Amino acid sequence: MARDCSGCGTMEPPLPATPMLRIFLAAALLVPCLAHAEPAIQEQWYTVLLDGRKIGQFEDRREVRDGRVLSRQHMQIELDRAGTRVSLGSLESAEETLDGKPLAFTNETRMSGSGETRIVGLVEAGEVTVRNSNAGVENERRMAWPDGALLPEGLRLALLAARIEEGASFRNRAFQPATLEAVEVTSTVGPMEAVDLPGGRRQLRRIEQGFAFPGAVIRSTAWIDGEREVRKLSIPTLGIEMTLLECDQACATAPNQPADIFEHTLVRASRALRGEELANGLRYRFVPTTRDGRIELPATGEQRVAREGRTVIVEVRRQAGAA
Repeated sequence: MARDCSGCGTMEPPLPATPMLRIFLAAALLVPCLAHAEPAIQEQWYTVLLDGRKIGQFEDRREVRDGRVLSRQHMQIELDRAGTRVSLGSLESAEETLDGKPLAFTNETRMSGSGETRIVGLVEAGEVTVRNSNAGVENERRMAWPDGALLPEGLRLALLAARIEEGASFRNRAFQPATLEAVEVTSTVGPMEAVDLPGGRRQLRRIEQGFAFPGAVIRSTAWIDGEREVRKLSIPTLGIEMTLLECDQACATAPNQPADIFEHTLVRASRALRGEELANGLRYRFVPTTRDGRIELPATGEQRVAREGRTVIVEVRRQAGAA
């Protein structure tokens, strides 16, 4: 991401990267996990688009071997940042029993110029042993497995048992290997729609999903066929839209097109900024555009954040924070 696309995502990959890149990769990893039929080995390929421009590929693989289910999802995308091409990749795998009980998981995240982060987890008797490797530093710890949390096969089985008809809804808890947290996912079944795919137009069922990540709900829309396999996935990301379309391997691995995500994240100032303001600091007031919206911004060494009701006040100046 028949898996509930909730189990494939990640909200905060532990990358030594800018916050914008972490957020974008997180959304990119909300991959099409509503799918899979019953063959022993199944592979699906998707082309990844950003506002209609091809930026990468996604491979989804499920294999039944020796009485266990092995899931593997590989995302590779390229973005442009001020004229520099940035490559981001994530490989996530899971091992489960045939009835969806978690056994092990792995998450590997790479970004050009920033090395690799690798997380490996072994699930036994309600606990997880986690080994984390980042920039050559390794550590190990134990934690409790979140109650009711599922990995891809467990989510697939839960979806197969769900009622898929317009107006129906269901919930699952999806474990996120990159953050070691369980995320509540709400899925609402919509109508049948005509959807254009690289292989032609198809009638598919619309599924609206909400991922309750800490501090924000990320929403996506998936279109599934009668076998509950995802053929299209759309995710709003930083004010733009990322889309995954199922196609063959040649289509998915075709050359990428330039795409500068950061152009879409800039906001024009309401007036010209004076030299003393740029030198000494500015104060911004942010208000959500929707009644139930909530803005979460970090306090850092150069900005202080305060809240007045629904308004967030950000003061940007040198040494605004303690660290």
